[in-house]
Amino acid sequence: MKFFIHFSSISALVLFCSTFALAQNPNCPDASEILDLSPIATDTDAIATINGTGLTLGGELLQVAIAFTGGATQDEDAINDDQLTGCTGLQLGVTGSTNGINTSMTTTYTLSAPVANICFTLVDIDRNDEIIVNASSGGVPCSIDAGDAAFTLLDQSSNSCIDYLGNNLFSSNCVPPEPNLNDTTRGAIEICFNKPIDQLELTFYDMGATTGGSYTLCNFSTCVNALPIELAFFNVIEDDCRADLVWRTVTESNFSRFEVEKSTDGVYYTTIVTINPQGNGSIGADYDFADEQLAASNYYRLKMIDNDGFVEYSDIKIVTTDCSSGVSISGVFPNPVRNTTSSVRFISSIDDVDATMVITDVLSRVVTQQTINVAEGQNFINLDVSTFNSGIYYLFLEGNNWQTSTVKFVKQ
Repeated sequence: MKFFIHFSSISALVLFCSTFALAQNPNCPDASEILDLSPIATDTDAIATINGTGLTLGGELLQVAIAFTGGATQDEDAINDDQLTGCTGLQLGVTGSTNGINTSMTTTYTLSAPVANICFTLVDIDRNDEIIVNASSGGVPCSIDAGDAAFTLLDQSSNSCIDYLGNNLFSSNCVPPEPNLNDTTRGAIEICFNKPIDQLELTFYDMGATTGGSYTLCNFSTCVNALPIELAFFNVIEDDCRADLVWRTVTESNFSRFEVEKSTDGVYYTTIVTINPQGNGSIGADYDFADEQLAASNYYRLKMIDNDGFVEYSDIKIVTTDCSSGVSISGVFPNPVRNTTSSVRFISSIDDVDATMVITDVLSRVVTQQTINVAEGQNFINLDVSTFNSGIYYLFLEGNNWQTSTVKFVKQ
């Protein structure tokens, strides 16, 4: 791989940052980005479709998982509760049991990287039911009691409709609205985290006298931050089994770096090169980067990071070829790794019986490395992390005159 950088003073048209803000996140001084659920608005299996569609929040991939305890089973999983207005979110519930703490539903929202200023609203929590709100970043938990998040009660029925019991636990005394009664804020809680999180876990307990209960998570949002950089264009062209990435900036101010990200499935992206800015204030620059390790399908995007840590992504460009070469990691599955083992999936067009898998920590220190066999086609490697501490790790493969991009994974 190689890249070339050219300088120029640019006065071309600015590529504006697109937003789809539907409401104001109270943490955001300007606009907020609401998780766009419109692609699955009529789906009755929304969680599976979110994972299949690859929705993102703050540019990071969102994955959702749901688990039940005791007699609870899934009751509802649809977009937009018909008893509510102004609420865009998932209605989730349990049915078939009223065993209190022995009956629960846990829904886990996992982002591919920490996202700052996340807010959301929990609406229509049924009477006597309880919900625990846990969040974390890199496996480190957040606590409302410790000031890692703020909450606002949005009750219309009475001031005691929703109670905070401590330890991230809320309890409801709210009478559910009648069918077809539009009531946006009855039994609602607005929760905002003041530190970045990459996982949100909601555990709902059916504590009432009826056989089931539900709630809706609305307006899952983060802030839209305009970077002090302006893109004129970003293009990718395939040329003789090589992808040439070309982009131009109009201005660069308080800007940290570009990270060129690549994916072979359009879902999991890895950084293949980091490029420092070459413009200065009102003077932009031209950038080229050549990727010579192509798979059958290649997805590219620019991750643009300013000196304050704010991130913006370019449009995604796709290159398809029939001349794939080299080795390309698809990802670590599952990620985060909650058990002792996981697996690494990668695609290769070469054979190498003496390759190496290397894992480092966040300080680039080698944690472990092992010899692996690489065969042409799709490969899987078992990943044993039983001795790893909780945290963030980085993995890459290397062999004779080749090295893959680096993949990040989290051990919980």
